[in-house]
Amino acid sequence: MPCGRRNGKFEEVMAVRKKARAGVCKAAQMRSGAQHPFGMLSGVTALGGGETEVYRQIRNAVPILDAAIGKLVRLTGGFDVCCANPAAERALRQFLKSVNVGRGQVGIESFLAAFLQSMLVYGRAVGEMVVGGNEIAAVLWGDVTKLYVQEGDSPLDFAFGQWQGGEVKIFPRQNLILFAAWNPDEENPYGTSVFRSMPFLVDVLLKIYSTIGTNWERAGNVRYSVVYKPGDASGQIDAQERSEQIAEQWSQAMQESRHGVVRDFVAVGDVQI
Repeated sequence: MPCGRRNGKFEEVMAVRKKARAGVCKAAQMRSGAQHPFGMLSGVTALGGGETEVYRQIRNAVPILDAAIGKLVRLTGGFDVCCANPAAERALRQFLKSVNVGRGQVGIESFLAAFLQSMLVYGRAVGEMVVGGNEIAAVLWGDVTKLYVQEGDSPLDFAFGQWQGGEVKIFPRQNLILFAAWNPDEENPYGTSVFRSMPFLVDVLLKIYSTIGTNWERAGNVRYSVVYKPGDASGQIDAQERSEQIAEQWSQAMQESRHGVVRDFVAVGDVQI
């Protein structure tokens, strides 16, 4: 079935939501006028477009930006909870400290750190509550770049899903999905990254870093002068050939030293370095 057609799962989710809001008039008068150029994809929005890979590469390429994201997360400083019932407060604090967040991590702080990093880098973040029995067994954060949104006729009608088997599979338990957007606007209702204005600046920074490295190789790096002085008449006859051999071997030794390989340089005659 094409990904954009309304599948039964999407209609079922929308029916459950409308039933939960029964008795309240919710009709959006403003609707998006933009239509997808391909009818089969109408209503489907991929939250992992090409710009998400650009943001990931920006963070990997510029260490100061990666450090800035980590620092912003640390500056949040965590949070505390208070309840009127002391017993409930102790139980809630114990839950927040011991809840499983997947990937070998425990505690809601680990979940929030990854969630906030995703919001800053990609402009959005997604998580999921895993229910076991009558309690929350785990709170997991997910890869928002793999998330899809199936939109209905109104901004109030939407459901999250993933691409599987050539179509968008809507999650059956939408109430367990945790989604947050960073600085949404009319053009980006699902959030904007803090890196959205950085591609041009990062290109300039990388050129500066490359120039600094080139200048260091030319001026800041140690240079060597190899002088060969032929002693006798026979040495003067083939001085050019010996000089070329010395230059070739010395160049190879220097090239290998850049890759951590130590190579001895042996010469016969009066050679000064």
